[in-house]
Amino acid sequence: MISRKGSLLPLAAAAAAALFTAALFPTLAGAADSVVVSGADLSAAPKVTLTVAVTTASGSPNLNSSAFTVLETTSKRSAKVIGLPGDASQVALVIDTSGSMSGAGLNGAKAAAVALLAQLPPAASVSVTGFGNTPYVASNFTTDRAATTSAINNLKANGETALNDAVSMGAKSFTSARRTLVVLTDGRDTVSTGSTQQATKDVKVSNAVVYGVVLDTADSDVVAPTAYASASGGQIARATDPSGLRGIFTKIGSELASQYQISFFSTGKGSTGFTVRVATPEGTKSGTIRLTLPASPTDAGAEEALPSPTTPSGNTSTSEGAGSSPLLLILGLVAIMGAVGVGAFAFLSSSAPESQLAGNKNSSGSSPTMLSEIRRGATALAEQSLRAAEGGDALNKALERAGIDMRPAEYILAVGLSILVSGIVGLLLGQLVMAIIFALIAFFVARLILTRRIAKRQLAFADQLEQTLPLLAGSLRAGFSVTQAIDAVARESESPTADEFRRVVTETRLGKDLNDALAALAERTENQDFKWVVQAMEIHRAVGGDLAEVLDNVFSTIRDRNSVRRQIQALGAEGRLSATVLIALPFGAAMFIQLINPGYLGLLFQSALGWTLLITALISIGIGSLWIKRLLKVEY
Repeated sequence: MISRKGSLLPLAAAAAAALFTAALFPTLAGAADSVVVSGADLSAAPKVTLTVAVTTASGSPNLNSSAFTVLETTSKRSAKVIGLPGDASQVALVIDTSGSMSGAGLNGAKAAAVALLAQLPPAASVSVTGFGNTPYVASNFTTDRAATTSAINNLKANGETALNDAVSMGAKSFTSARRTLVVLTDGRDTVSTGSTQQATKDVKVSNAVVYGVVLDTADSDVVAPTAYASASGGQIARATDPSGLRGIFTKIGSELASQYQISFFSTGKGSTGFTVRVATPEGTKSGTIRLTLPASPTDAGAEEALPSPTTPSGNTSTSEGAGSSPLLLILGLVAIMGAVGVGAFAFLSSSAPESQLAGNKNSSGSSPTMLSEIRRGATALAEQSLRAAEGGDALNKALERAGIDMRPAEYILAVGLSILVSGIVGLLLGQLVMAIIFALIAFFVARLILTRRIAKRQLAFADQLEQTLPLLAGSLRAGFSVTQAIDAVARESESPTADEFRRVVTETRLGKDLNDALAALAERTENQDFKWVVQAMEIHRAVGGDLAEVLDNVFSTIRDRNSVRRQIQALGAEGRLSATVLIALPFGAAMFIQLINPGYLGLLFQSALGWTLLITALISIGIGSLWIKRLLKVEY
């Protein structure tokens, strides 16, 4: 029983890896008819050259250029189409002949390879490389199908698995023309001298398209074949048993026998999706690819003649330079945003508080700088806009509750500048939609920060109230007046209690009634417990009595309420954490998929159905967030 469990675990891991790979990378499994964009050349950008394979259930159709339509996002592009002749093609078969392939595995691989040969054009050159402990050439490139078939049938299973070394050897064996590398294996590399990274580099240097085929066993490893395929713009396929290899290889052969080169000029920048629609005798089929176009394309000029069919087409989906490293581009833009943020802070910050109470004046007598004049002019314009919209009072109260030492107009300028910078970042990434999304994110982040600051300040005031009331009561028992006791709290407490009580002292010195000043404090902090304190002090001023004893009684009640509140927070901590994880999970998964497979999510932005799904998902997340928040909110 123990050994049976041990044998099931690798199979379960292989099944999980199969599901993960199927979700992230293009596969060969599917319908008998398809349009596959297997390569892209951006070396002459903005000129884009795509290699497209077209297959149908009845075989490889003979199509003319009018059957092809190219869409850049949703805009149609004028394209030149030529069929790629078979004599310009080289196909390298790299077949696993390790000991684990003996028997049905190798027999299925031989039958599949022979089936692929039958699909290729007679002029296509084919080589055969086997690998066990070391890779070896069973047959060099030749158009002699009999010799290639004999080499395939003479393969013998023996030894370990030198997968990486075999892929490097196959990638380096090409001499000219269009290059295709078909790799079949049933296990992970065990004895190669080179790494998967080195083999992937050799594939990219060779400019070959890799079709990775994995025969599922307990020792299967899809990571390396997937790396080869994704680096070359190729595809990955898995067979659960040897009999399934024949169908996969037949489909590969059909794609290689019916390839077309499509050339057009693009107007896009950054990450851009392309769709190729093909009118076949069996209906219209389509294939898609997402490319990272250069930020500064070369001179578009007049259309050039198509390159000779004997010239190998590029197979990378990104261009060299800045466009080939979106992560570095984003990091650079983040640094720019940080610099602009610091500049905005300096722009909106005053060199000294202009307060008549403090008696501060510009004693240096220096004239205002140009930056300060610009800031004052922009602030005045924002204040006029706020007065016209009658929204300044509400925003001013919110800033006071948050403890942010800014006027409403200055806050509006800071948020507006953040929105503007975020929108510019989105445009630099090449997407108008991304610019809008970034601007909305900046707006809601600013709103979230303000709301969080208010909540944090109110919570801190509530927690400090347990120390504030005993200090008030003790000062009263020591013979202080109410005003003196409040002044003692302002001097001895921490922020925000010290800030709020200091404001009460200042307001009373300016002639405001003490009860009104305390009521305004309770209104700013929105603290129900302190409102009781204010009511108790109002009653004391009206009817007299021992205010210290009253404050002690109120303090006892507040302490018990805070104890209950903290207990509720502790009990709800797990629920809040679960809510955070559930809400962040879709966004985190989307970022992870976009990082490891750029363009996979691009289809969602290229059709009405995709946008509908995205909007529905966001609405569902929003409803779920509000529902969870409501469940976790306890009123007491």
